[in-house]
Amino acid sequence: MRFMEFGQKKNPAVMLLHGGGLSWWSFEPVIRLLEKDYFVVAPIVDGHGEDGGQPFISIEDSAEKALRYLDQSGAAPLLCLGGLSLGAQIAVQMLAKRPDVALHAVLESALCYPMPFAAALAPATYALCYGFIRQHWFSRLQAKALYLPKPMWKSYYKDSVQMTRETLVHIAQSNASYHAGPDLSRSCAKALIVAGEKELPIMKKSARRLSELIPDSRLWIAPGLHHGQWSLTQPGAYAEKLKSLCHY
Repeated sequence: MRFMEFGQKKNPAVMLLHGGGLSWWSFEPVIRLLEKDYFVVAPIVDGHGEDGGQPFISIEDSAEKALRYLDQSGAAPLLCLGGLSLGAQIAVQMLAKRPDVALHAVLESALCYPMPFAAALAPATYALCYGFIRQHWFSRLQAKALYLPKPMWKSYYKDSVQMTRETLVHIAQSNASYHAGPDLSRSCAKALIVAGEKELPIMKKSARRLSELIPDSRLWIAPGLHHGQWSLTQPGAYAEKLKSLCHY
């Protein structure tokens, strides 16, 4: 797991964890709006981008590596811990393992109810579709399904063709198996829990569950938005919300 750093280390620290199949660049527009006033850490989750040679193992393993980085860098406690989708699940696990890791949290589109059928299907699914990953038409369809802004497609394609089938299967299985447990109720973070209005019902159910588990949290169902669409397509609004959350 690699860690991209932006801004000056003397400033309050913010960590932003990207979604599955993406990389730190998916948060770059947000980072550019924050780096003047904050020390921004953007992890590259195992199996993605520049860390594509290191297979993704699990959400729990990624959370441990992120916590280890914070211990070694001295960046904890974070002013804010943010994450999207898989990154939000990693952030949730970090909050559960270490309640005081962050003063604030922004958790967007985090699945926290297991989906055993989806997890069981992952190996067969990627056995069928893995060969299409290098095809531009398939990559563009995937990017569209992720609501990825068009300028990010080249980075998305470049990184996706480097992802191994093993990593993709492990991501799908870990994502669909993750369960937010009662340890999360010990979290000290003031959290904003976000799900898009147009997301699947289980995602909104997950958001409500997280808001029940984290004592000092607020639930926001973002009007008209799909999975992950907020941070990816509205970086200005995301950055402003993060700033206001950290100073209310």
